Amino acid sequence: MTQVGRPSINKTFILNKSLEIYWKEGLDKYSFNEIIQKIKVSRTTIYKLFSNEANFQYQTLMLYNKIVIKEWTAKIKKTNEVLPLLNDMIQGIIDNKYTPCLYNRAKLNKNLLSPKSLNLINNIERLMYKTWLNIIKKNLKKKSIEDPKKLTFFLLSQITLLNNLKRNNANKEELSSIRDIINSKLSQDL
Repeated sequence: MTQVGRPSINKTFILNKSLEIYWKEGLDKYSFNEIIQKIKVSRTTIYKLFSNEANFQYQTLMLYNKIVIKEWTAKIKKTNEVLPLLNDMIQGIIDNKYTPCLYNRAKLNKNLLSPKSLNLINNIERLMYKTWLNIIKKNLKKKSIEDPKKLTFFLLSQITLLNNLKRNNANKEELSSIRDIINSKLSQDL
């Protein structure tokens, strides 16, 4: 017999629903009360399961980290070539295959994050930087490049820019121009 009606309200259900909303709309779009209303659960349930807003937000970001960031980190570590992976990521953002990154959205709204969530974002930032730096070092054509860290910083800054332009409804032409800048710079060095 199939269950009809509302799904079971538990931590997993609430985190998945909140992640869906945050990912689509950003951390800054809705207040805590509005998120609760959109998920259609009581404030009491949220506090019973998460104890406070900061913990709720942190656990949602942890779920995002588990689902998306770790997947991309694993992809980056497995690859031997930066450009094909990077082009897939960039083209995926342009073509709506990938949603603009919640992590990049959160970086722009650090004042809305609890210290625990901010610490998580900083850890993700360090992990992504280190992962991209390692793959860039492996792929450098010109060993004369003095500082692959600058190239890594450029790459991550451009990915953040691309995500934020996409989030703000930039058109394909604008997004493609960012892709071309990234490819031009990286094809010289990788």
